[in-house]
Amino acid sequence: MSMPPHYVYNLPGFYPDRTYLTQQEFVLPSLHNTVAAINILVLWKYREKTWGKLLIGLNSLVPFATIFLGHHWIYDALAGIFLAMVIGKLSQGKRIEIPSSLKRTHISHIQRVTVLGFLAGGFILFLAVTLPKP
Repeated sequence: MSMPPHYVYNLPGFYPDRTYLTQQEFVLPSLHNTVAAINILVLWKYREKTWGKLLIGLNSLVPFATIFLGHHWIYDALAGIFLAMVIGKLSQGKRIEIPSSLKRTHISHIQRVTVLGFLAGGFILFLAVTLPKP
């Protein structure tokens, strides 16, 4: 397994020994690039609309940003894009059915779960920034 670029080039601003947030581990494939490429695949049918062009353009910047910022090597980004293409091919023509139990759930309950999930994510991010690595 190769080391992430910020370790190899000793990029300023990265302190691998300080917190969990700066501990880069899972590099190949880049899931940042996988999610961005899946977004592009989903948005492609809206490419003629202004907002579609904007969102496709923003998602297209992700591979360049992850490489430029030293989070991924180019082959990590390409592997993430390839993974998105495989996922897109496997899911092409498939429909996602919403379970009837979820259809019966009141929207206020879904909103509460969403807010709690957002708060939990913020709390985990706070812990990642503040807790020192052992």
